[in-house]
Amino acid sequence: MPTNELVEKIVDSITKEFGKGSIMTLSRLPDSGVEQWISTGSALLNNAIGRPGLPIGRLSSICGKPAAGKTTMATHVLIETQKAGGIAVLLDTEAAFAPDRAMRMGIDKDSLIIMQPDHCEDCFLKISKILDITKTDKTNRFVTIVWDSVSGTPTRAEVDADDDATRSEIASHARLFSLHLRKICKKIQTCNVCLVLINQMKENPMVMWGSATSFLAEKPIRFHSTVIIDVTQRGKTDDGIITHARISKNKVAPPYKECDIDVTFDHGYDTKRQLFEAAVQAGLVEVSGGGWYKAEGVSKSFFQKDFERILEEFPELNTKVLALVGA
Repeated sequence: MPTNELVEKIVDSITKEFGKGSIMTLSRLPDSGVEQWISTGSALLNNAIGRPGLPIGRLSSICGKPAAGKTTMATHVLIETQKAGGIAVLLDTEAAFAPDRAMRMGIDKDSLIIMQPDHCEDCFLKISKILDITKTDKTNRFVTIVWDSVSGTPTRAEVDADDDATRSEIASHARLFSLHLRKICKKIQTCNVCLVLINQMKENPMVMWGSATSFLAEKPIRFHSTVIIDVTQRGKTDDGIITHARISKNKVAPPYKECDIDVTFDHGYDTKRQLFEAAVQAGLVEVSGGGWYKAEGVSKSFFQKDFERILEEFPELNTKVLALVGA
């Protein structure tokens, strides 16, 4: 029997017994195994990921130290979800979300769904419920769920226990996430859901050798994540910080790419700065020397601060730059 005929026989036999979609050939899958993406709101970060954004139908993680820009990054993902017609859901377990800043960044307050679960088990229960609803929804709209944050969410045992009963905190989180992520990651593959977990680095002063930093449930989260973004604060500006993002795991494109993103305290990503950096990365703008730059189709050199004016004077260049950031 020819190989192709045997392949078809196997596929037909398994499909009849187990149902449509239970088996397929590799040619029926997209190149990365992912059909839809949701932008991070940053062209620089999208370029570092190597895709149009975070994968829908997969788990992604944003990890880093406090005040590094993790929540800002996740909020921009929720904003892009709303812009694309999707449903944005926030699990605010830290009870620290700032609605006024989110609205200045561009969030639609009337369509953002916010929940404040009491513990991890409650979070997983609500996520599972959303997955069940999404799977039966016929409109095909995708949902982005952001959990902010894993490290700020106690387990049910911690909530019910005495104040001094915290010795097994890390182990209990790891076991819990290992159990539930195995179930949830399988379910989100069949739903139009992008699940984003925010995890904060913790320091252990008792460690004398090796790394003194850790994340709650680090191993199961890193194992199940398709994309992991490690963020650190590289520096400060007059009105914000510079967030350094490193793609430490990437199952849909080459990993270990990095980028710097200017974040303002009031409005999130500094769009003007991103336009310039994206243009430099794409080769539309080149260094001329001495702080001067030259751009494609522009006869005169200019400083970085004058880039916005150059875009106004040269519509063709403006169109190309805006296309880089999906605007």
